Amino acid sequence: MYRSNTIPYLICAMTIDEIDGLVPKRTNNAQQSKVDGISVLLSHIEGVKNIPNLIVLGATNRRNMMDEAFLRRMQAKCFVGRPSPQIRKKMLEP
Repeated sequence: MYRSNTIPYLICAMTIDEIDGLVPKRTNNAQQSKVDGISVLLSHIEGVKNIPNLIVLGATNRRNMMDEAFLRRMQAKCFVGRPSPQIRKKMLEP
């Protein structure tokens, strides 16, 4: 059972960096404990979809190494590429 501790009309964002480590692609020789862990996480992700004002953000640079079932459950996906040399230079300017 999930309950929301968020304040009405405010948004709560949960950020998980390097999420590929939590949900690696399942293979035939994967350890059962990892497969079970992924299944539990997937069921929790389904549950938090019903919590208003909660956004779950996951960041990775290895999307191709992630579990396909997990990726299907994500409502939106956004690719942020490397900035061009000109933009990098501008970002470092005072």
